[in-house]
Amino acid sequence: MGKSSPKVPPPKGSPRVSTPKPKSSPAPSPVPTPLALSSSSIPGDEAPLPLNISITDLKKDKRDVKQCPDPRKSQIKAQIEHSINSQTDKCHINLVVIGHVDAGKSTIMGHLLYKLGHVDAKVMHKYAKESHQMGKGSFQYAWVLDEHDTERERGITVDVAVTSFTTPTKAVTLLDAPGHRDFVPNMISGAAQADYGILVLNADVGGFEAGFKVDGQTREHVVLAKSLGVEFLIVAINKMDLVDWSQQRYEEVINNITDFLDKSGFKNKVSFVPCSGFSGENLASISKTNTKLLSWYKGPSIYEKIDELPPPQHGKDIQGHFRFIVSDVYKDAISGIGVAVGGRIEGGFVSKGDKLLLQTLNEIVTVKVIKFQGNFVEWAYAGQNVDIGIQGVDSPQISIGSVLSDPMAPTNVCTKFQSQIITFSELHVPILRGSQVMFHIHSLNVPATIRRILHTIDKKTGEILQKKPKALGPHATAVVVIQVERPVCVELYSTYRQLGRFTLRDSGKTIGAGIVTKLITNQPK
Repeated sequence: MGKSSPKVPPPKGSPRVSTPKPKSSPAPSPVPTPLALSSSSIPGDEAPLPLNISITDLKKDKRDVKQCPDPRKSQIKAQIEHSINSQTDKCHINLVVIGHVDAGKSTIMGHLLYKLGHVDAKVMHKYAKESHQMGKGSFQYAWVLDEHDTERERGITVDVAVTSFTTPTKAVTLLDAPGHRDFVPNMISGAAQADYGILVLNADVGGFEAGFKVDGQTREHVVLAKSLGVEFLIVAINKMDLVDWSQQRYEEVINNITDFLDKSGFKNKVSFVPCSGFSGENLASISKTNTKLLSWYKGPSIYEKIDELPPPQHGKDIQGHFRFIVSDVYKDAISGIGVAVGGRIEGGFVSKGDKLLLQTLNEIVTVKVIKFQGNFVEWAYAGQNVDIGIQGVDSPQISIGSVLSDPMAPTNVCTKFQSQIITFSELHVPILRGSQVMFHIHSLNVPATIRRILHTIDKKTGEILQKKPKALGPHATAVVVIQVERPVCVELYSTYRQLGRFTLRDSGKTIGAGIVTKLITNQPK
């Protein structure tokens, strides 16, 4: 994968850690209130027409693509469809772990990986010894995923660590996102690749409250996850051992956050699980000796709940043209080819030997190897998070946010587009024509300008409320024209959702989210 490590033995490979992204402002980052994003605002993928956009507004990409039939590709496509329909392979899901800093995200997942046999006992003993020597003994399991010296010294996750494991019915790609407000752009990159999420809450007295208050990251992470397409949350109420496995405290945390989750669009799409990342209790199972927890909790463990998640709806995406968003670039250690890129396939499928277009460089590259879940494979398809070894370009030329696409039907590259947005409660300075924002789309963030505010919309009825308003305040739904500083790979939301949904940030705060409804200017391809 991204870099060698002794922690995860073959064939699974070591966690891939994303190339660092630019940090957001370190200023305190208040976040949207529960009313900032409802289920009728930025929906989950179950909604066919989000934000009350009419069918006529969602114009399909009408590029006339002429392709010669390729018998080999037709055969591969038939194999993929058979594999999906017959369920001969385990269902693949992308799972992001989110939550406030110090909630215990990396500790939970690192300890679970150890329990599943993905970390050698000798390696774990080494982590325990070295973490105690640094005075950070409680972080020993977090070190399974936090590989950088900076992360270990500071005791916080900086980059998105990517690794994999399996359950009886699922092949899981795990994305461990940072919780510190300085690294929200990295968290956005991780959540943009996910189907489902694990929201980690600190059950300790004062711990949950610190993460859930206005300047905590719990609220912002939930809002961002929903905005970026996460469909369901497993809420891991962690550090229950610190409150002596109190059912009262467990229910108190649930009662305090449920209304916010409902109003953020996760109503009836959450499941709560008590656990302890450090002791390992209820990560994979409950110890028979834990009579306090067993006396009142009869539900699944974290591992069991992951296995119960429904299959994501990726099957239809296989019919589209190939789209692969680059979230990691590194020297290709998986085959010795030279360059490898990691990320998620958003449309179509790919096989060894394929010629692909790397955008925005407009360079043709050849697929030499494909690695999925730690194993070399002949092909991969939409929804899968893979590593692809390529020839035809040097690694310094490739940037995070680049897209590999079908040369006969390339991704749109443009600088200006019409979008429908909603604004959040932390928009303290109104959006005007000419307002500067940071535009976050898939793994990319770039400065942008609001060029026009066309009209505001009633988010319940879709009716136009006001044409050409001078400003947008919080909780507004509007159609605007956005221009980015440099050409970016973007698609209509109706065609490729992850290439057509975005968030807007300013001064370290998430101020809005939206979808692309019309491309105004295209770069020549």
